[in-house]
This record gives sequence, C-alpha cells and structure tokens, in this order.
Amino acid sequence: MKVCRLCGMDLGVAAYQAAAPGITSLATLIDVPTEVFVCGHCDHAQSPNLPDIQTFYDTDYRISMASVDHDQLYEVRGDKPVYRTEKQAEVMLDLLSLSHGARLLDFGAAKATTLQRALHSRPDIQGFVFDVSSSYEPLWHDWLEPSNCATHVLPSGWLQTFDAVSCHYVLEHVPNPIDLVLMLQSLLAPGGKLFLSVPDPLANPGDLLVVDHLNHFTPGSLRRVLEEGGLYVETVRTDALNAALVAIARNDPVSARKTLLQTDDSSARLVRLCEYWKSARVSLRQRIDTLGRANIAIFGAGFYGTWVMSILGSGPKPVAFLDNNPHLQGGMHMGVPVFAPKDLEIAANLVIAGVNPRVARRIMGEVVWPAGRSPEIVFLD
Repeated sequence: MKVCRLCGMDLGVAAYQAAAPGITSLATLIDVPTEVFVCGHCDHAQSPNLPDIQTFYDTDYRISMASVDHDQLYEVRGDKPVYRTEKQAEVMLDLLSLSHGARLLDFGAAKATTLQRALHSRPDIQGFVFDVSSSYEPLWHDWLEPSNCATHVLPSGWLQTFDAVSCHYVLEHVPNPIDLVLMLQSLLAPGGKLFLSVPDPLANPGDLLVVDHLNHFTPGSLRRVLEEGGLYVETVRTDALNAALVAIARNDPVSARKTLLQTDDSSARLVRLCEYWKSARVSLRQRIDTLGRANIAIFGAGFYGTWVMSILGSGPKPVAFLDNNPHLQGGMHMGVPVFAPKDLEIAANLVIAGVNPRVARRIMGEVVWPAGRSPEIVFLD
C-alpha cells in the first residue's frame, strides 16, 4: 500500500509484516501475507486488499454457519453464556430509540441474528436485510418476507426510506469505507440514523493481524469516515460493546459538518502494538521450543488460538483446544478436538492463553478446571 484509504497521505513502510498464511476473522488460514500500515496523519491502520475479495465474501465467508443457532460468545455471566448477537441487539435498540413501526435495515446482515433478536424484543419494527452473499437467504426466509430481503444489488425502492440502518462489523472488511458510508447514507430517510460497530484494535490488539479486516479504526478515523460519508456524528463510543467502537450518525445535511482533523497518540499506540506482535511471535516460539510441545493445550479456538497454532508450526499438534463457547465444544479446529475446560480428560500440563492479551489474565482466572488439575498458563504478553 502506498497511500491511506481515508486521507490519501503517504503511508511509508509497513509497521508489521509476516509471511503467508494469514488468519481470517473466522479463524481460518488463507494464502496471503499479513501487512499492517499505520497513517500518522489520520490515525487509521489498514491492510492490503484480499485477492478476488468479491468471491471471498460471496462464496467463502460463512460466519456462524455451523448450525442455525451457532453464535460467537460475547461473555460469560456466572454460568450463563451471553452471545454476541443478543448483546448487539440490546445495545442497538437502546442507542437508536426507534419509534413505533420504524423501518430498520440490517446491512451486511449475514444470518441477521441481531435483527431477529431485535424484532423479538420490538415486534412493531419493520425489519429488512441485505448482504453480498445469497448463502443466508434460506435462513432469512424462515422469519422475514422475501420482499424484505436483498442480496448483491440494493432495490432502488429502498433509497431514502429507512428510519435506521445497522451495520455490524462490516466497515472493517471493505476496500473503500467512505464509499460504503455514502451508500448507507443514501438508504436513510431524512433524520434517519446509522448504528455502526467495528472492532477496536486498541482494545483488541489481535484485530491488527486479521487479514480480511482491511481497516483498523480508531475513534478519530471512524469519525472521519462517517463525516466524509455525509453523516452527522452524534457519538463514537468505546464502552458500548467489548473491544468495539460503536457510532451513531444521523442523516442530517443541515447539521452535518467536517471537524478539524485532531490526531492524538492513536497512531503511535498502533505502531507500538505492531511492535508488540513482532516480539510476541519470537518470544512465544522460544518459550515453546524450551518447554516442548507434547502436552500443550490452547485456550481459545478463535483468532488468537489459531495464531498460537501457527506459531507452533509443523511440529506435534496440541492435545486440545479449550473454549467456553458451547457451540464449539465437541467439534474440531485445525484438526484438533475442542473441549470445555472442565471436561478435559487428557493430560495437558501447559495451557497457552490464546485470547485477547488485554483481558487474558481475568479470563484465565475465571476458568473452571477439572478437579485436581492446575496446568501452567503461558500468556501472550
């Protein structure tokens, strides 16, 4: 990459580089290198486009498609798992404050489980879905009218008709985020609101290494995209969803304005995170070489656990992945069985914490191990 996607300034050299394969947001491997560039002008981090990106999302990208009810684990409250889509629906309804009978479009909907949960709480809302893949259509038609569903091409009759558009974890995937926001603005009725969520790489550093996340937003760069897309930004929050930025923006041309670019130390923090991942790769490999690999388990069968697995290389596989998500337990990941930590019945005297290093110690401190088991924990930091 030579210039920033948002402001057009020169990017210079990559802040992070690693040879193929890269790891996707679905914790799968893809034959592309990992590169991260940080713009010091607008505090935006970015990665090169994927080859044949349209085919990737139309035919290869299948989020939570293992079963109808498959979902990503958001948190565990006591013994109760809370899933990402139910939390998103709760936050979205709270922040949008939709009027009775409002028209709500879920753009980039995938299974549209967030919208489905929202409609369960607010059956008066009129729900619509759009995605660039037709793979999800059979799931939508179980609970939405086909006329409220669209793929690939937006119906012209939808323009300027929606009271709200939700866009959950989509903007990070697209090569031209400003163009996408302009499209979303064209769908909103006057005064309509956009609910937008994207990963926060400063709170979840692994996002920088996700190769299909072409954009890694900071609060400043997200605000810039929304304003360039013709929207008035009401708020950009870091506390509404774990490790995410959540924005509410309004289609209000009279109020819409361009703020003066105000950089903080976000770009410097992003560069430091890239340096962290360089050293973490080296130090973890050295630690593994010292301890051996015969009795290793990896906690986390998602992106971080997959990254750990990539560091292990072609040697002996870990004996297990461990994960708190019931939808993953009993399955396989990268040819390795996935267990609930409390159900692990095979010897693993070393567990690598393949989770967000920002919260790893808290998460591992809450793990319920089998009686009499207390494995050594290796953290990524």
